[in-house]
Amino acid sequence: MLKLVIQAIITLLIIIIGVCFAFLNAQHVSFNYYLGTADVPLSLLLVLALGLGFLLGLCCCVLKLIILNSQMRHLKRALKKDA
Repeated sequence: MLKLVIQAIITLLIIIIGVCFAFLNAQHVSFNYYLGTADVPLSLLLVLALGLGFLLGLCCCVLKLIILNSQMRHLKRALKKDA
């Protein structure tokens, strides 16, 4: 029960910080991309850049984990074969 309350408080704090961030960065900026330009709020652009960086980092970590698990299975098979 206490864990649930702590999680709710942390979630509420993150939401409040996010709303404050959006209000403080509400000005529109011109975003140029390959197909054209768009006027978007600065806060949205920053959140999208942060999310894209998080996803790219997550993909790199997952790829590395897959490679390491494959190597571990190969080494376990080699160890059983030698034993």
